[in-house]
Formats: sequence, structure tokens, C-alpha cells
Amino acid sequence: RVSYNYHVYSVLVPFVVRSGPIRPWFGQPGNGVQFELPKTVAELIVDGVLKAEDVRIVLP
Repeated sequence: RVSYNYHVYSVLVPFVVRSGPIRPWFGQPGNGVQFELPKTVAELIVDGVLKAEDVRIVLP
């Protein structure tokens, strides 16, 4: 069973995504990578750029 509101998407059309390091903040360690999309995920789905996948099939 997948939990934690996990989502999986297929990219149907390539698009530019900005990325950068996550700084430690509010007592959290940081040091991960954050991504900034040009639009919301919902907009990218409507535009045909992303496709939502069934997480139960993608991650057995």
C-alpha cells in the first residue's frame, strides 16, 4: 500500500524545470534538491504535458 499522498506522472512533452539545492531551515536538514515547474501540475496535465499514472501499477 502506497501512502503519504504519493503521485507518479509520465512526461509526454519535454519542458524546462529549474532546480537548486534546499538550504537547511526551520530545524530541517535541507541538502536535497528542489524543483520549480513553469506551471502547476494540474495545468501541465490539462496542457497534455504530463499524464498521471496509477501508482499501484508503477510501484508494485
